Amino acid sequence: MAARVAAQPADPEPVARSRQFPFRFLAAYRAAPSLRWAYPLKRALAHSLAARLCW
Repeated sequence: MAARVAAQPADPEPVARSRQFPFRFLAAYRAAPSLRWAYPLKRALAHSLAARLCW
């Protein structure tokens, strides 16, 4: 189940559609209770930054 949840923020399309600001993903990364979520949240942060730079 955790793998399914972690796959969504690592996918660039849902992150771009969410239109979340990158600082939201950074805050989630910093508040994550375990390193299990570090990689997907770092990817989401990168996708969010890329989506913002394309505007």
